[in-house]
Amino acid sequence: EVGSIIGKKGETVKKMREEDILASMINSTVTSRPPVTLRLVFPASQCGSLIGKGGSKIKEIRESTGAQVQVAGDLLPDSTERAVTISGTPHAITQCVKHICTVMLESPPKGATIPYRPKPTAGGSHTVLSQPHAAS
Repeated sequence: EVGSIIGKKGETVKKMREEDILASMINSTVTSRPPVTLRLVFPASQCGSLIGKGGSKIKEIRESTGAQVQVAGDLLPDSTERAVTISGTPHAITQCVKHICTVMLESPPKGATIPYRPKPTAGGSHTVLSQPHAAS
């Protein structure tokens, strides 16, 4: 096991001594971690502002944050709300949520919002959010 730490002709241990250990640890954990995915629920009347004319706003958010953003095409059952799915690195997600909050503040919901309330499952002890289909 010690040999694998030292490496052939001491290459591995030499790299460890020369590199910024903290930076290499951060880089390795971020690249090996799967992306974080959040599923948010928004009034459908605000989704147009989030998408923008011809998809311009959502494209700008994707490009500036590096996060994936998808707005579901369909309303959630018995509501006037739609699911918005965002995924990416924790940093990209944080930046994306800030952008989305700004859009929501600039364009308040129009009319009454009927909130999505998941129905209890047959067992009655758990509620589940059905997987909305992402808009393509």
